[in-house]
Amino acid sequence: MQLTLAGMEDAVAPPSPAPGPRAAAGAVALSVPELSEAAGRYLLHAHAQRTLEAYRRDWERFEGFCRQQGLSAMPCAPQTLALYLTALAEEGKATSSIRRVRIAIAKLHLREGHPRPDEATCVRDVERGIRRRHGTAQKQARPLLPHELKKMVLALSNSPRDLRDRAVLLLGFAGGFRRAELVALDVADVQRDAQGLLVRLVKSKTDRWGKGEYTALPPGVQPETCPVRAFDRYLEVLQTGTSGTCTQRPLFCASGRGAHHHRLCDARMPAGQVGRLVQRAAALAGLEASAYSSHSLRAGLATSAYLAGASLEDIQRQGRWSSRSAMLRYVRVAADFGPRNAARGLL
Repeated sequence: MQLTLAGMEDAVAPPSPAPGPRAAAGAVALSVPELSEAAGRYLLHAHAQRTLEAYRRDWERFEGFCRQQGLSAMPCAPQTLALYLTALAEEGKATSSIRRVRIAIAKLHLREGHPRPDEATCVRDVERGIRRRHGTAQKQARPLLPHELKKMVLALSNSPRDLRDRAVLLLGFAGGFRRAELVALDVADVQRDAQGLLVRLVKSKTDRWGKGEYTALPPGVQPETCPVRAFDRYLEVLQTGTSGTCTQRPLFCASGRGAHHHRLCDARMPAGQVGRLVQRAAALAGLEASAYSSHSLRAGLATSAYLAGASLEDIQRQGRWSSRSAMLRYVRVAADFGPRNAARGLL
């Protein structure tokens, strides 16, 4: 899948020659092909990189389906898209994933100058039927509560990789960070002072324009689960165990492979490794590893903070949720059994 500005150069008439030997004041020095190439680069930044990768994978799978069935992928008939969405539903794909696939295919058609195939009634009705038949509930990660988190960090060793994992777990929980936010951090993005850690997010899901956000992480009550201490210990290893100027490199580095899995390298940790280290620590602690994911850290902060009496406003600010409704998905179970439950005390 390629995101292009198809036909942009053809749509712009070639510039007329300048009337004099000197260019007019304020004239653009770039040619139309150069501007088209630059516009294509900006186009790639219209969506998050993860979204573009998901769209690319969705399109490749759709092309494979069309080749197998002898159908045209570009442009595709609305009936073809309806059949593909049906195939995804029969495979057990989540309705949210099916919606994303439909949007990806429609967006690429628009970029290539074709009508959106998903505007047809047959596509809309099929997708509506899938939602009614299979539901729209999203699978949510189990919140990681403080006593579980403590078991996990105590189960880790003092190897460079485990010191990194301990810092990921404790900073990820205390800041309610998304996995993409964690792996995007550089050492220079974390400021250490007497009050704790001040973490600067250059860009996040709720700050798409890159204005920058700061999240304060206070010291922990218990030394074993203190994010500040975990950061300090990990930073010592990072400064002595890797090459390069410390502040100019990723904070959380990838670990080696095979016999070198306990060592750290200079490369940035992939986002997918956050979930794997959460599950690995859970397994070491004797917990049900498959129930947890990288999102358990963020969900755990919201749930635990609510149970501890934090206000919804404070929870929303710490986790940088864009709306109260988005944040409430994480505390709803805890809130349902809270003191304001309408049935409490009646029976």
